[in-house]
Amino acid sequence: MIATRVESASGAWIQEPDAPERSLAAGAQLHSGASIRTRAKSNALLRLPDASRVRVSPDSEVTLARTEEQDVHLTLTRGRVAVQASHVERKGFTVEAVGVRASVVGTVFSVECTEHGAVVAVLEGKVRVESEGQQPRFVTAGERLEVRSGKQAPKPRALSAQDRRAFQELGLPSAESSPAPRPTVGSGAPTATPEPTPTVATTAPAVEPEPAPAQEETPTPVAATPPSSEEESGPEFAPHPVPTSPEPTEPGVLATAQPEWAPPAPGGLVPGASDARFLWQAREQLSPRTCESFLVGLEEIAERSKVREFREHARYLRARCFEERLAATEAAAEYRRYLREFPKGRYVREAKAALLP
Repeated sequence: MIATRVESASGAWIQEPDAPERSLAAGAQLHSGASIRTRAKSNALLRLPDASRVRVSPDSEVTLARTEEQDVHLTLTRGRVAVQASHVERKGFTVEAVGVRASVVGTVFSVECTEHGAVVAVLEGKVRVESEGQQPRFVTAGERLEVRSGKQAPKPRALSAQDRRAFQELGLPSAESSPAPRPTVGSGAPTATPEPTPTVATTAPAVEPEPAPAQEETPTPVAATPPSSEEESGPEFAPHPVPTSPEPTEPGVLATAQPEWAPPAPGGLVPGASDARFLWQAREQLSPRTCESFLVGLEEIAERSKVREFREHARYLRARCFEERLAATEAAAEYRRYLREFPKGRYVREAKAALLP
C-alpha cells in the first residue's frame, strides 16, 4: 500500500497508534491512523497516496483517519488544513471538522476549526458541505462558508486574506487571482453571465428519431485540446462534452474542440449546439433564484436529445436545481430517475450520496 509522504515539515509532531509522539521530518512515510500536530509558527506539507497535497497550518492538529488511493478521510480537531485534491477517480475525499463534512473531487479548498464551528473556503472547483440539521450546500470558487453546528449557515462570503494566504502556502500562485463569487441576479452588480433562455424548443431544430440499437455507430473521435490548469479544476459537471457514448452524435455538434465549460462559439451554431449553449447557461445560473426558469428546457433535452451526454447532464441539472431550491422530494425523484436512466453515468456517486438518509 502506498503511504502518505511528508514533503516538508517544520516544528511538527506525529502521533501514530501504539507509538510515542515524535518529531516529523521530511521524507517520512505515514499511514492511516497517524495524527499530525503543529505548534505556533510551524507547519507540515503532505502528499497523499492519491497524489493530493495537504498543508497543515500552524497550531493545528489533523488525523489521517483513512488515506488510501481510492478513499481519503481527514479529521481536523484544531486549526486549519488546505487541500489540493487530485483529479483521480476514487470512492471519496472528505475532511471532517466539528461535525461539518466537506466532500470534494479535484478541488482546492481549506477547512478551519473555529470557536463556534468550522469554515470551508474554496479556491478552485466546488465543495459539498454537510452538517447535522442542515441541508447539504455547495461552496464554489472564491467563496467561504461559516458553518455552526445546529444553526442555519449564512450566505457564502468572499475569501478572506487568511484563506488566500493558506492557499499560497500550499504553493498555488493563483491564490491572489482566484475568481470572486458570482453576483446573484437582481443584486444590482454587473455580471457577464448570459441571460437564461427559458426553453430550447424554439431554437433547436427538429431532431430525427434515434436509430435502432443494431444500427448504432461509434462517433468519430474529436481531437481534444489539452486541458489547462483552470479546466482541470473546473466545476464538477461539464454541460456539453464531446460525446463518448456509442450513440450517434448529431452532425456537426461541437465541430471544434473547446473547453468543456465554455459555450459553443457564436459561429458554430449547428444542429445540437443550441442544446449545448442552453445547458451551459443552466449550469451558470444554478442558484435558487434563477435555475427554475430552466427546468422546462432541461426536461425537454433530457427526453428528446440524441446525444446521451446531453440527456444525462440535463437530468442531473434538474436534480441539482431542485436541491438548490430545497425541494427535497422533487430532487430525490430526479436523482432516482437519473440512476435508472444512467446506471453507469458520470454522476452516479453524487446521485447516490444525495439519496442517503
